[in-house]
Amino acid sequence: MPNYKYGWHPQRPAAPVLRRNGFEMRGREFGPTQTTARREPRIDGSRLLELFFPGRLRSLRGQEEARESARDLFKMTFFVAQLRWYGIPFRSSARLPELQQLLRDAVVDGRCEQVPASVLKLELDMRRDHEPALKAWDQEVEDWEAEQESKENQAWFKYSNPAERAKQDLHRFMEHYFLTNGRPDESKTPEPMALYGYDDRHLLRAAAERVPGLETWSGGTGSMRTICIGWNRSAVISLARHVDRQSSRQEAERSDNLWLTAMKDHDRLVQQVRKEGPRVQTRSIEPPTLQKCRGSYVIRCEEVSGQWPSMAPFTLDVSRGVAPSISAGRLDMGYFDGTMLIALSNDRLEDYIQAQDESDTEDDDSDGHRYSDSGSDSHIDGDSNHRRSDSDSHSDAASSDSHGRRDNNNNNSHRDSDSDSRSDSNRQSYSSDSDSQNDSNRRSYSDSHSDDDDERRTEDYDRYSDSDSDDDHKEEETKSYNRLGSKRKRGPTRAEPTHSKRHRGRSPKETKAPAHRVFIRLRGRETGEGEIQPDPVSGHLDFSDENFTRFVGMIDLPLLCGSVKLEGFKVSATARHRYEPWSTFSEAAYEDARVARWR
Repeated sequence: MPNYKYGWHPQRPAAPVLRRNGFEMRGREFGPTQTTARREPRIDGSRLLELFFPGRLRSLRGQEEARESARDLFKMTFFVAQLRWYGIPFRSSARLPELQQLLRDAVVDGRCEQVPASVLKLELDMRRDHEPALKAWDQEVEDWEAEQESKENQAWFKYSNPAERAKQDLHRFMEHYFLTNGRPDESKTPEPMALYGYDDRHLLRAAAERVPGLETWSGGTGSMRTICIGWNRSAVISLARHVDRQSSRQEAERSDNLWLTAMKDHDRLVQQVRKEGPRVQTRSIEPPTLQKCRGSYVIRCEEVSGQWPSMAPFTLDVSRGVAPSISAGRLDMGYFDGTMLIALSNDRLEDYIQAQDESDTEDDDSDGHRYSDSGSDSHIDGDSNHRRSDSDSHSDAASSDSHGRRDNNNNNSHRDSDSDSRSDSNRQSYSSDSDSQNDSNRRSYSDSHSDDDDERRTEDYDRYSDSDSDDDHKEEETKSYNRLGSKRKRGPTRAEPTHSKRHRGRSPKETKAPAHRVFIRLRGRETGEGEIQPDPVSGHLDFSDENFTRFVGMIDLPLLCGSVKLEGFKVSATARHRYEPWSTFSEAAYEDARVARWR
C-alpha cells in the first residue's frame, strides 16, 4: 500500500468502489456496503454477548459500560452490518426490532463466533477483481501529490519573511527554523525572531509548547501585537520589549497624523464659519446656542489618551435634540462610548432626566414588569428607575475604577515593558484654557435666550463655585440634588471644577458664568466588556466664541478618578454619528445585560 503524504484532502482523487452481494471494496477496505459516512466494524461474538446481556458481567462498572455502548451502537446500520458479516439472512424490508431479534438469537446460538467461508471467499474475489482499478488510482494520487507539493514549494519560497511562511504552513515553518526530523535543533535559528503581522499567535504558542526549550513572548498593542519566538527566554523577552517601544512610537505617529488631519478639517471649517457664519434656523424651536453646538468634534483628553493611546483621537457628534431646550450627541472616548445631553442650564437637564425616570417608574408600576425600551434615534426614551442603594453605587464605582485599570494593564505585553514617550516637538498644541477667555468673548445672550435661561446659567455657575465655607458648599449641593426627587440619592457630582473663590461680601448674582457655557450629562458603556454605566455624570463645555467651533470642558468620566479636561475642535457642521437613545443605558438595561452575561 503506497505511503500517501497528504491523507484525506478535499481535492484528493476519490478511491474507486466495487460493490457485490451487500459488500463493497472502497479503496483497499472491505466490508458491508455503507449507507452512512461511518463504516460499521465487525464485532466478535463474545462482545456481542456482553452488549445483549450486560447483567452477566461480574463488575458493576463493566455492566454500566456495556449498557452505554449498546445504547450508542444499537441502530439499524449496526444490525445490518453484523448480520451480513456473519452471513445471517434477513428481509430487506425488516425493521429495527426484527433485525435486533435476529442478531440476538444468532449470538445466543453461537453463530457469531467466526466469519463464514462464503464471506471470506467473497472478499478474496473482490480484491482480485478490484486490483487494476486500485493501481490506476495509486498513480493518479501520486501525480496529484507531486503537483500539490510543487505548488506548496512555490508558495513557500515565494516568501522570505518568517511570518509569511508561518502563515503559509506552520508545520513546515517549525521544521524549517527549529526542528530537524521532528527533533529540537537550536543551531538552525540561534537568535530570537519577531513575527510581525502574524495573527494566529495562539497556534504558534501551542506549537512551541510541544518543543522542549522553545520560548514565546508577545509585545506591542492592538493591531501591532507581535509574538516573538526563540530558545533563550531572556533574549525573547528583551525582543518583545523592543517591539513594545516600536509599537509605542508607531502608535504616537499614527495618532499625531490623525490629529493633524483633523485639525486641517477644523481650520477649513473655522474659515468657512467666519465667512458665512454658523448655521442657525430662525424658525427652529431649539435655542440658537444649541443649534450652533451641532456638528462633529475631535476631542483631546490627555488623561484618557495617556492610558489608552491607541484609541485617540476621540470624537463628539452633536445632532438635533430630544426636547426644545436639550440637544444630544454621541461621545466616543475609546474606552467609553455613550450619549450626552446638552442644555443651557443644569436645572433643565435635571428636570428632563427626572421626568424620564418618573415616567418609566409609572410604566413599571402599572405593567407589573420592567419597561422595555423601544426608542428610536430621533428621540431618547426614559429608562427604568429601579435604583440601587447608595452603598451599591459606591461599590459599583470602586469596582468600575478597578476594572478600568485592569483593562489598561491588559493592553501591555505579558510583562511591563519600557515605552518611549512622545516627543513634545511632535505634538502640535491646540490647548485652550477656559479661565483665560477674553472678556470680549463673554457676550450676553439676551437676543437669543430668555432672561430665565440667563438666570439659571448664573445659578448653575454659582452652584459649582467655591464658597468661603465648606458647610455652605455642602448645603448648596444638597439643595441642588434634592430637586431630582429620585428614589436613590445622587452623590455630589465631581464633574464641575471649582473656580477661583469669590471675594468676601460679593453678592452671588455678581458672579457670571462664561457666556458660551453649556451643561452636560453623560452615561453609556465601557467598550471592553460592554458593561453599561447607568449613573449620569455631570460636566460643562465652554465654547471659545460665538461661532462654537472650539471648546474646553470638564467632566467626571466613568472609570476614572476625578474630573478630566476635554478640548474639542469642530471638524464638520453636521454630526457624523447618531447617538443611542438615553434609555439604552438605563438601570433596566444595565440589569438585563448583567443577567445575560451570567446565563
